[in-house]
Amino acid sequence: EIDRSLALVAVKPLSIGEQVTVSYLTEHVLLRPHAERQRNLQRWGILRCTCQRCNTADDTRSFLCPSCGRGHVAPAAEDASLWTSCNSCGASPRADLLENAEQRWGRGLLQMK
Repeated sequence: EIDRSLALVAVKPLSIGEQVTVSYLTEHVLLRPHAERQRNLQRWGILRCTCQRCNTADDTRSFLCPSCGRGHVAPAAEDASLWTSCNSCGASPRADLLENAEQRWGRGLLQMK
């Protein structure tokens, strides 16, 4: 007998031969920092995700630049302890300011559950 308890539904029309991908992470985990997403994927036996989002600066978690107040800084893809420079003024904000912003972000996510 065929088990029909699970279905994969496309959110848009698919072309013949088009690649279909499935995320191993829940929507909540997708909002977490790059390093945390990588740790979660290791549970599935995926040693390193190479998708576009995991290989670029984490733009979903960018913070307003504390130096100019106009541009944004974000965690670097290759190392969560490193940050991109501001896309407006080029400044590299102090690590403690960014750590504080990261902690506020984490608390905000917990409240969204």
